[in-house]
Amino acid sequence: MDKNHADVEWVITEMTNFLNTHNQRYLDHLKESGDLGDMRSRVLAKILDCAADGIIVLDDKLTIVLANLSAAKMAGWQLEDMTRDELRRNYKFYSDEGYTELPYHEEAIVVAIREKRPHEMIGYVVSQHLPPPGRWVRAHAAPLFDEDGNILGGVTVFNDLTERMKLQRQRDSLAALITHDIKNHFAAEQMFFELLNLDDFNSDTLEILDSLRQTSSKYLQLADSLLEMFRSNFFAGQEFGQDLDILDLTNKAIELSHLDAVNHEVSLEIRATNDLPRVRGLPSVISHVLHNLILNAIEASTAHSRVTVDLSSDNGSVYIKVTDKGSGMGCEEVARLFSPLRVATQQHGSDNSSGFGLYLSYMLVEGQGGNITCDSQKGVGTTLTVRLPALAP
Repeated sequence: MDKNHADVEWVITEMTNFLNTHNQRYLDHLKESGDLGDMRSRVLAKILDCAADGIIVLDDKLTIVLANLSAAKMAGWQLEDMTRDELRRNYKFYSDEGYTELPYHEEAIVVAIREKRPHEMIGYVVSQHLPPPGRWVRAHAAPLFDEDGNILGGVTVFNDLTERMKLQRQRDSLAALITHDIKNHFAAEQMFFELLNLDDFNSDTLEILDSLRQTSSKYLQLADSLLEMFRSNFFAGQEFGQDLDILDLTNKAIELSHLDAVNHEVSLEIRATNDLPRVRGLPSVISHVLHNLILNAIEASTAHSRVTVDLSSDNGSVYIKVTDKGSGMGCEEVARLFSPLRVATQQHGSDNSSGFGLYLSYMLVEGQGGNITCDSQKGVGTTLTVRLPALAP
């Protein structure tokens, strides 16, 4: 746990311990009278105003009853006595990709109070009270209870991530530039191999050239994948996303994978429910993910088996399930499937795969506001499920 997170947890603990010993009438009296004579109230006030992170306390009606100086500075406006409706009128909240407006019921404090547990999320806030274009924040919310276990309200601690996000995007911009140059190098190599007259070389030289060609092709694909990831990060905004037909994208991904399926003696089948909702995102990103998952399923399958792709929708999401009948994985392997540590340490046998493609797909889907999950069983096969937010009809 880093120091900032530990500080946040300590502040929330202090707030909870304090508020659990005082009823709502005392909080209202303290707010109205400004009487900080009680030593514990003085300690709480000092904690609130010295904390670098924004802290707000809400009652059970989600009206802000207390806010520290950092919260007011972060919001660009005085927050105390503001109701939830007033907050929503003055501030627009977006999910962590920065362009999907966050529904009321998904806000951190609402989830924390509804489910009676701490909840953390990263989001983007836009308001006339904030400098353009807006502010990135991490919100850690927790419910507050009285001695009988009844909800008093909740507390939210806000970390300002705006500068960190700017630095991250600057870093990604530099990495994308370097990756683009590397891609150009390997593309030139591929062109060189295409122009060679292979009749001029003996078998040993041809073997070396073929090895070089395959290596060059592998890293050219890797550079393409990295650029797709950067493109996803840069252009995930509303103005760049498109309304997409997921069934059409999936059919195209299967067409691209047809030759590989034939070479591996594997059949492909797509099954879709009627009236699938559309999704929003970058078509090249989602196509890249679908193609990669289908190729992985083909390579994992035994000869004469079938890879199925099932499309469905439920509760505002679209699901794409890619299932193979390969050797499957155990629980431990599934648990670390999307871990960056796996990519760094993975050593496969004959295919020499690093696992980067799957990890990249996981990152790309998260960048589109979704996620990937895995269900696998040794000797049975594997199902990878992509979930993407559906557009409202």
